[in-house]
Amino acid sequence: MRAMIAKVSAKGLRGLSLHLVAAVIMVLGLVPVKSQATEIVAGGLGDGSCGNATVTAHEASGAVVNFKSCVGRLAGNDATGDGDPLLSLLNDEDIFGATDWIFFGKSDGNNPAFLASTDQTSGIWSLWDDTAAIAGPFVISFKHGNGFSAFFFDDLISVRGGDFALSSALSGGGRNNRVNALSHASVFLSPTTSTTVAVPLPATLVFLGFGLILLGLLGGRRSRLCQLIKKGAA
Repeated sequence: MRAMIAKVSAKGLRGLSLHLVAAVIMVLGLVPVKSQATEIVAGGLGDGSCGNATVTAHEASGAVVNFKSCVGRLAGNDATGDGDPLLSLLNDEDIFGATDWIFFGKSDGNNPAFLASTDQTSGIWSLWDDTAAIAGPFVISFKHGNGFSAFFFDDLISVRGGDFALSSALSGGGRNNRVNALSHASVFLSPTTSTTVAVPLPATLVFLGFGLILLGLLGGRRSRLCQLIKKGAA
């Protein structure tokens, strides 16, 4: 009997020691410890209802491109002035790949970075006329009701906008399951994505151009006048 108790005790101690060793290893950082957010991402972030929405990007060639993947619906606001909390989620959890995302801006506020059909359940999103087209990966998120969803696009050449249609699955508890209208959209760019603001010509260069054109016209008229005088003298 004593031998049996000793055997069971030894087995229990061995199990306990293994747990202690594992805990020590985790503390020392020899084995990466997954955060709760990482586990949520691995299990599927949000409720998956983002897949029921329609979000597209329009290429300059006329092609309509659908999003490659999405995350949502998540509760709360997608982006404040500095792009968080979504910016940190994109960079820290790599939900759309290991990319150092950059916050491009929102479609509302005093200085909106682009346009979107605010207060609508479907519509368009579009860059300003003086902004170059997006070339490369980007993420666009839509905030409406009490939550948001983010949509990832890749392999793009020249995009200036697209369409969106928010689904009833994204209503976020709207009355009678009604779709809540768009509050704002936010765009995040990869470092490899290009979009630059076109710089207008200075006024002096514009006037100089008009001056050169005028001189050219006057020079042509003078030449024709000289030819007519020569013919009259002959």
